[in-house]
Amino acid sequence: MQRVLKDVVKDTIAPLFKGEGFMRRGNNFARILLNFSVTANIQASKWNTQDEVEFCFNTGIYMEELFGRVYLYRKQENRDSPQVWGVYR
Repeated sequence: MQRVLKDVVKDTIAPLFKGEGFMRRGNNFARILLNFSVTANIQASKWNTQDEVEFCFNTGIYMEELFGRVYLYRKQENRDSPQVWGVYR
């Protein structure tokens, strides 16, 4: 079952992504552009059997500028205060 999905990714899906300028690492694909990156991940269904293989695409857009303002960036108010992890204000 895992072999079938691996072959589908290798022989069919990966060439399509590579043709569009994406890099691959396992079942993860990313295309880095000027101000953001486009990502895609292929996730196998946990209910796959030897007779049937299903998967889905997870997609995303990553923006360093937005990530830095909204998500888990270390922020230090001043040198005397402890480091805080969480939402950047």
